[in-house]
Amino acid sequence: MNPETKIETVQQQQTVQRQQAPHQRSMGTVLFLGMLGSIAVLYTVVLVYHVRTPMPADGLADADILEMCRQYCAKYGLVSTGDVKADAEAYLEAVESVPLSASLQELLSSEGFQPAATEDHSLIGQPAPGFTLSDTQDAKQSLAELNRNGPIVLVFYYGYNCSHCVAQLFALQKDLELFRELGAEVVA
Repeated sequence: MNPETKIETVQQQQTVQRQQAPHQRSMGTVLFLGMLGSIAVLYTVVLVYHVRTPMPADGLADADILEMCRQYCAKYGLVSTGDVKADAEAYLEAVESVPLSASLQELLSSEGFQPAATEDHSLIGQPAPGFTLSDTQDAKQSLAELNRNGPIVLVFYYGYNCSHCVAQLFALQKDLELFRELGAEVVA
């Protein structure tokens, strides 16, 4: 048998073997897929439980493991309760940093104040391009109109169905006086 015929015969045998035997996965791949599948099943069980079981009014009293998990996640804003405002407030409470101890002007003028370094970017110090958008009442608002009374902090967000966006808006609401102290208004 010449070498070319041998190569063709070996290739034909390999093709037949691949067609007859199912694809073999390595043990690491099988373990990883098994772990991934287990996590997906566990997450599905928790999600179904969360959707089908109403939140108890008495908290964690006599709660099983699924209920305790859900209560802790709800407490820290990790699982939506269906109430976007409550979820946003829970998130802010969980991540709340130490509130300012004095007015912003006092803090900025104190000896120990050190401003954070600003990253260099080509847009810093450049005026924003003019634009006009509709507000929540479908009235047209232009950047020039908003900027007429002084600088503004313009916030774009997905909407009220995004708990994280709402949490950020609530945090800005808490700091409105600090922005006003610096002469700026917040527009979302």
